[in-house]
Amino acid sequence: MRRMNLVGAVGVVVALAGGFAPAANAAVDRPFPAITVTGEAEISVAPDVAETSAGVTTEAKTVREASEANAQAMTAVIAALKQAGLGDKDIQTGHISVQPVYNNTQSKKEGRPDEPRIVGYRVGNQVRLKVRNLARLGEVLDQAIAAGATDVFGISFTVSETSKVLDAARAAAVADAKRKADIYAKAAGAQVGRAVDIAESGAAAPRPMGFAATANKRAMAMPTPVAAGENTLHVSISVTYELLH
Repeated sequence: MRRMNLVGAVGVVVALAGGFAPAANAAVDRPFPAITVTGEAEISVAPDVAETSAGVTTEAKTVREASEANAQAMTAVIAALKQAGLGDKDIQTGHISVQPVYNNTQSKKEGRPDEPRIVGYRVGNQVRLKVRNLARLGEVLDQAIAAGATDVFGISFTVSETSKVLDAARAAAVADAKRKADIYAKAAGAQVGRAVDIAESGAAAPRPMGFAATANKRAMAMPTPVAAGENTLHVSISVTYELLH
């Protein structure tokens, strides 16, 4: 469901000729009287796509052991994601890492930290997921964790057809600008003519919402609750109209 709100904005530049005094910020080189106003609009819409990351982190004494364990666990996670309904295009490797693990003990004799020494290796592998059916998002996360995912993080909710929603906001922003221009022109004893310049100063999509979780097998009895909420998209434009006497 969409909800449209027109948001008022401050800022008007008027350049008048004849019986009108030019404003301090009037356009110097414009050959005709004009008025410049800002139009804004917002549309709130329910998101229909979720993106998140899931991965596996393993540790072992050697790189080979850690890598083999990680590959085995990650293969199971990807298989579970596909079984949950995600296609190949919705699963993309995002990060692979291999790091040494150092000792962090102290010397018993002197009470000082031991010299850094590699005691093992940590291997991480994460994939970026795109879930197109939000009703199944919690189920997808549960299946990934049940299959061996140790990290789930960075969830964000988006609108698949953002451009269409923004286009509706753009049209509303133009109407908002025209409404303001009419008010200013009437107060100044003039009429609004044709629009001679339109510039978009901002078309903002919502920021991703952060989310993080680690595997907890004991919590698997209850499905993971996920709330998508609404995304608000905002458009701001500057429109210059010709003024008619």
